[in-house]
Amino acid sequence: MKPWMSTSEYEANKNGLNIFFGAIIGVVMAGVEDLTAFEFGMLLMIAGGFVVSLLYIGASRRRIMYAVYAAVMLAGGWWMAVQGADLLSLTREWLITRMLPAFTVWYVMVLVVEFAPREKTEAPVQ
Repeated sequence: MKPWMSTSEYEANKNGLNIFFGAIIGVVMAGVEDLTAFEFGMLLMIAGGFVVSLLYIGASRRRIMYAVYAAVMLAGGWWMAVQGADLLSLTREWLITRMLPAFTVWYVMVLVVEFAPREKTEAPVQ
């Protein structure tokens, strides 16, 4: 299959997505100033875990495993929001209208970039 992206285009896509969605998540998290320190810490752990799983999709040889792991985390978040679980005092509306859509779009865009055909790079000689 003919590559869609050169190596430099792939790197630009990956860096652009990470910078853009990092800023978006920062804006989304600005709306949680009324959380307790414990609740905010838990939210950071959950969001951080998802972000790391997204970054692992592009950095690991186990891309499919991390793509599935991130999908399970994302599906769990949507399930909790839809079922009415009150996650760390956050309302369903906040989860559904801000955090989950941002993570969902980021996840889909990462999959497109990571699994699209691209030029193969030479492995570094060790």
